[in-house]
Amino acid sequence: MPECSTRDYWNTVKSIATECNHEISWEEYPDVDDDARAEYIWESVDGNYYIVYNYANETVLDATNNKDAVDEYGLEPTTDWVKLRMQTAFFAMTADVWDKVREQDYR
Repeated sequence: MPECSTRDYWNTVKSIATECNHEISWEEYPDVDDDARAEYIWESVDGNYYIVYNYANETVLDATNNKDAVDEYGLEPTTDWVKLRMQTAFFAMTADVWDKVREQDYR
């Protein structure tokens, strides 16, 4: 079980980005588009500890550099604040991973 700290969150984000760039590398797949990476990131974040466990969502929301990422995607209408927080954390973490993927992209 992760530590649920800001440092661990960013290590997790970096790890997902590194795995994505390794699994879908430009060297192996020169014609790859961002759709393949988007799917990889979406699936990796969706099942991640920081999204699955409600209390870990707070770490994402505290640590993210993308607090407004939810504006890009929109929210599923809900009156359930736990679901709202999870959705916001999901989109923020997804954006954080995308930022790291782009930083690590060695085309």
